[in-house]
Amino acid sequence: MTASPLIISIITLIWIGGVYLSKEKQVFQTPAELLGSPNSVVNLSLTHHISSYDTILWYQRSVGSSSLKLIGYMNYKNPKVEKEFEGHFDVSGDGEKTAFLHILNLTHPEDSGEYFGAAIKMIPDITTLTFFVLWAAGVSQSVLITQWPRYISRLPDGSAEMHCYQNDTDYEYLYWYRQLRGKDIQLVVYLVAGSATFEEEFKSGFQAVTLTEKQWSLTISSVQEKDEAVYLCAASLHSAVADL
Repeated sequence: MTASPLIISIITLIWIGGVYLSKEKQVFQTPAELLGSPNSVVNLSLTHHISSYDTILWYQRSVGSSSLKLIGYMNYKNPKVEKEFEGHFDVSGDGEKTAFLHILNLTHPEDSGEYFGAAIKMIPDITTLTFFVLWAAGVSQSVLITQWPRYISRLPDGSAEMHCYQNDTDYEYLYWYRQLRGKDIQLVVYLVAGSATFEEEFKSGFQAVTLTEKQWSLTISSVQEKDEAVYLCAASLHSAVADL
């Protein structure tokens, strides 16, 4: 009996502090999709061309999960693997250029899922809501999605509104995510055909709407200290939480 291959699909995300409309700001994650045999070694790479960015991070989203887990990162040439993933994953390379994620002993079903590469400028402390531009890279092209504003600062009970726009695509599945400091990225809501579906934790106090075919927004109706976080948007042609 031959072992069934594992399927790993990859969506590339890069967080960019600001709104860039130029396709010169590109990132590349490879391979875009792969099959691996159990017990084999798998290598993923992310390359960026943003001179001020010094860190590349790697995240995992398991099949059926809506949250991302940080596996590890390269800050300059200094590797860091989270304790949960030590011994099974490794990272290498240079956070200023190209970094690699190594799955050292591919197992099923634990390693089947989506793997996300992200490039950032490491900031030691964030005291305001911070927003980033998102790049999604496919097999043969890069697609730009812009998100604004970059920062939001509000007094308690004030509202906060953020927007996302897909420049070159008309993807049907639209997402908002939140990452509290030191925590995994959480799915807040996804929109399909103008209908918003919130995760249980966010059903109160958050609103999400599709403004046009290309633009969608997220509003926090009454900002509290617990809402201080990084918020990210994403778009995909198909559901990003479907089973492989």
